[in-house]
Amino acid sequence: MLQSEFDIEYVTEKSVKGQAISDNLAKHALPDYIPIKTDLPHEDLFVIEDPTWELYFDGVRNEYGTGVGVILCTSEKKMFPTAIRLNFSCTSNAAEYEALIAGLENACELQIEQLRVTGDSLLVINQINEEWKVKVKKLQLYWDSVVKLSKCLKKATFQHVTWENNRFTNTWATLTSMVDIHPQMSVQPFYIRHKSDSSPPKMELEE
Repeated sequence: MLQSEFDIEYVTEKSVKGQAISDNLAKHALPDYIPIKTDLPHEDLFVIEDPTWELYFDGVRNEYGTGVGVILCTSEKKMFPTAIRLNFSCTSNAAEYEALIAGLENACELQIEQLRVTGDSLLVINQINEEWKVKVKKLQLYWDSVVKLSKCLKKATFQHVTWENNRFTNTWATLTSMVDIHPQMSVQPFYIRHKSDSSPPKMELEE
């Protein structure tokens, strides 16, 4: 009753001592005291970059041949393309699996830990995600290889995209299927640049 009448708040002895020390330091600050800054001058350097890489794959089979295209992309949008011409007969679904396996092999070789795999083959993606059953024995062997290679990654996700969102890889695979390259020849990586102005200098208008 007495505590309620006078609005007395009970505090521990430890709290009283701590508050007394804080008040004393505030009143008798040292001459060379420098306040602690809570903001980081280079806080952007402490941002942890996304370690997840992206893998785009596609397989193309046409009257000229069969080719697969693979693109590994870092979080900084640096792309590492790979193209393989398949010199053996296979179905379109098998070509898709060949592309996926080639991409996973590259990822394991680079010791990538986290990978987001993207492809436009609904069959392959759904089979890998175990949403569809693998009914063809040949594709089951491919499926087993994908599962085995995925174990070298700490995390791997597989998602389906439309062909429009996978055109770069599709073009890469189509080019490989149509170009007749000798098995002993290799094509070095090429660079794609952006250019805004035409090569000839702009003509100045005569006065």
